[in-house]
Amino acid sequence: MRAAPTLLCLVLSAAASAADHRQHARASEGTTGSSIPIAATPTASAAPDDALGEGGLAAQQAASVARARRARAAPWIALGAGALAAGGAALWWDGARISDDLHARFAAGDLTAADGPRYGRARRESIAGRAMVAGAAVLGAVAVALWW
Repeated sequence: MRAAPTLLCLVLSAAASAADHRQHARASEGTTGSSIPIAATPTASAAPDDALGEGGLAAQQAASVARARRARAAPWIALGAGALAAGGAALWWDGARISDDLHARFAAGDLTAADGPRYGRARRESIAGRAMVAGAAVLGAVAVALWW
């Protein structure tokens, strides 16, 4: 919401400029829209480019647009982080379930040679699930940083 004060200033200055322009046009015609004539008054001139600093108003507007885009992207990145975390948690849980089953079968003495590939699957799912949850944490941090 940092862009709100800048946007408000831009809108107010544009409205004031338009009002000054209308007043100057009426003054040059000699009327104010009523029957009372007024003297021509000098209008405020635009600020010199040097007064706005390096880059001027265009740089401020470009920064404001960039902030708005980042703020719009943040919820989508957070949604992706949530989906990644859910998928990683599911893989991690399934790997732990298979590992627990294999440990129980080992304790009972029911393991066979055919159970060998299940150990590899449990290990791969556990590692992939943890990596996905860690990636989700990083994506969540990126979303918070963009939102700020």
